[in-house]
Amino acid sequence: MLLVGGGILSVMLASDRRVEERQHARLLEVQDAPLTAFVSDGCSGGLSSVWNGVGADPLPFEGCCVSHDRAYHAGGGAATARGSYVERLAADRAFQACVAETGSQVMADALFQAVRLGGGPCSGLSWRWGYGRPDCQ
Repeated sequence: MLLVGGGILSVMLASDRRVEERQHARLLEVQDAPLTAFVSDGCSGGLSSVWNGVGADPLPFEGCCVSHDRAYHAGGGAATARGSYVERLAADRAFQACVAETGSQVMADALFQAVRLGGGPCSGLSWRWGYGRPDCQ
């Protein structure tokens, strides 16, 4: 995510946040529904399965992915769409910091961009924010 003061990019980022907040509002509508059991695929998008398939050492930041999955499972506990958006952003920033601690800031930044792009709530994707709430697809 690029943070700049003013200009067209700031307008685009604010617009994206408003669009995502509508998805967070849909998630809040089913927040009281029972959660499914927690499951994790490690690092989503096939990253863990491909890495583990080459027989190399374990993926150095796989624990970061599992922690991130735990944060995503319930989709936070905020009472507002804006609060849910902020909780997701905080989970993604914590994930980025965790991956960076493995020594790869480039990988941390790339994965941060990936989760911001593909992890929004109520998208139907198995790795979405609130994936433990099947009623929000």
